[in-house]
Amino acid sequence: MKTETETVHLLGIETSGLTSGVYISSNANLLGQVSLNIKNVHSRRLSQMIHYLLDQTDLKLQNISAIVLSAGPGSFTGLRIGYSLAKGLAHARELPILEIPTLDIWAYQYGITGLPVVAVMDAHRDELFCARYSWKNETFQREGDYQLLHVSALSDVLKTGTLLTGADLEKLRGKILQATGRNAVLPFPFPQQPEGWALLQLGYQKFIKKEFSQADTCEPMYIRAFKGIM
Repeated sequence: MKTETETVHLLGIETSGLTSGVYISSNANLLGQVSLNIKNVHSRRLSQMIHYLLDQTDLKLQNISAIVLSAGPGSFTGLRIGYSLAKGLAHARELPILEIPTLDIWAYQYGITGLPVVAVMDAHRDELFCARYSWKNETFQREGDYQLLHVSALSDVLKTGTLLTGADLEKLRGKILQATGRNAVLPFPFPQQPEGWALLQLGYQKFIKKEFSQADTCEPMYIRAFKGIM
C-alpha cells in the first residue's frame, strides 16, 4: 500500500460496452489512455493495451497502486472479461480493486451543472438502467438507487428539466423524448464512451477513503440476472 507521500498510480479498465479502454493516472490526473472504438475486441486486445500504455508512460505493473474497474451495468460479456483480467493482475501483484458503477462515470463526466443529471443505459426490451445525480457545494452525489425501468417510466424520474447522459442516447432519443417531453435535455454531440479521466478521478476519491474491494469476491454490478440478451 502506498504511503501518503507517494504518488498514487491507478490503472483504469473500462469494458462495460462493446468498446474498451484502459487508462493510467498519477494521483487524480490522467497520464495516458488507450481506447478502441471497435466492437467486441476485449478478450484479444485488452491485455495488449495495458502493456502498451504502461510502456508509453514509463511505468511497470509494480508501480500501480490499485486497479479501477468500470463496474457496470453494461455488457455481461465485456464486464466479465474486464473483471477477470483485473482479478488476475490484482492477485499477481496483491493490488486492491476499486469498483466504480458505470452510471456514476457517465454522470460525473458531465461536470458541475445547475440541473440534475440522469445517466441511462440501454437494458434492451424497452428497459433502461438509470440513476439520478446532482452537484451540491461542488460535491457529486447520487440521489436514490440504481434502477431498471421501462422507458415509459422515465417520466417519473424526470419531473423537471434534467440533463441526460449515458450510452445509447442517440439510439434511444426518440423513445426518451416521447416518454419525457420537454424535461429531457439531451447533449450534442452524443457521448460515445465513459471518459477515462472520470473513472480514475472517482477511483482516486475511493482510494483516499480506502474503499477497496477484494479480488476474490468482487463481481460486476449487473442489476438484473443474465438472460442471454446482452
